Amino acid sequence: MNLYLSKFRDFVSGSSAWYKLLFVCFLVLVFFMLTGILGLVTIMISHGLTLQDAASLLNNPGPADIPALKLSQALQTIGLFIGTAWLAAFFLSPAAGTYLTIKSKPSFFSLFLVVLSMIIWIPTVNFSAAINARLNLPESMDFVENEMEALRNSYNQLTELFLNTGSVTGFMVNIIVMAILPAVGEELLFRGVFQRLLTEWTRNIHWGIVLAALLFSFFHFEFFGFLPRFLLGIFFGYLFAWTSSIWVPILAHFTNNFIIVCYSFYSQPTTGPSPIEELGTHADLFLWISLAGGILVSALLFYYEKSRRFSGK
Repeated sequence: MNLYLSKFRDFVSGSSAWYKLLFVCFLVLVFFMLTGILGLVTIMISHGLTLQDAASLLNNPGPADIPALKLSQALQTIGLFIGTAWLAAFFLSPAAGTYLTIKSKPSFFSLFLVVLSMIIWIPTVNFSAAINARLNLPESMDFVENEMEALRNSYNQLTELFLNTGSVTGFMVNIIVMAILPAVGEELLFRGVFQRLLTEWTRNIHWGIVLAALLFSFFHFEFFGFLPRFLLGIFFGYLFAWTSSIWVPILAHFTNNFIIVCYSFYSQPTTGPSPIEELGTHADLFLWISLAGGILVSALLFYYEKSRRFSGK
C-alpha cells in the first residue's frame, strides 16, 4: 500500500467519532456528485442527447426512457451507497468486510422471523404513512410544502413508470434495481457505517439507531414518506444491533421493497392506492393485529438472538 495512503488510513481510523462522521459525510457528498454526473452521462449516451436535454428528460420521462433511467439508477445506487460504504470501511478499519459485518452469518430462524415480521408490519407502516400524509407545515411555509408536494408527485410518477412493466424480464430488472440494490447499498451505508459511527459518537446504541434512521429517511428527500421510512430505519437498526449481521437488515429492507415490486407486477394495471397500501390506514383491526404481531415476533427475535449470544453460538 502507498505510504501516504497508509498514513491517511491510520489517521482516519484513529480519529474521534466526530471526525470520522465528517469524513464519511464528505465521501457521501463526493459520490453523490460523481454518481449524479454518471447518471446524466448514461442517459446522454443511451439517448444521444445533450447535457441540457438529458437533464430535461429527468424531469419529464416517458415510458421509452425508463430502461435508461433504471440503468442510471442502478449505477448511482452502486456508486453512492455500496461504493461509499466500502470506501469508508476501508479507511475506518483494517478489514472492511469485518467492519461491515459481511462475514457474520445469521441463523435461518432469525432470517425467517425477519421476513415474517416485515409482512406483519405492513398495516403499521401504512398507518404511519397515512399520518405523515395528513401533516401540514405552517402557513408561512406554504412554498416549501408546495415544492415538497411537487417533488412527491414527480417521485410517484417515476415510481409508477418503473413498476408498470408487463414482462417477466422487466419484473426481474425491477427486483434488482428497486429491491436488491437499494437494500444492500442503503443498509451497508446507513446501518453498517453511519449507525456504528453515530453510536460511537453518542456512546448510546439507541441514539445511534435513531440518528441513523433520521439520516436514512432524510436522504430519500421525500417529506410525505418521512415517518414510515424513519420507523423502518429504526427497526432495521435494532435488527442490526440484535444480530450483529448486516445481512439481517438487508433482508428486512429487501422484503419490504420486494413485496411492493411483486404486488405491483401481479396487480397491473392499477390506478391510485392499492389494497395492500390501504391495510391499516384507518386504524382498523388489521392495524391492531399488525402491532401485536409485529411486537411479538420482534420480541421473539430479540430473545432468540440474546440466547444465541449467551450460549456462544
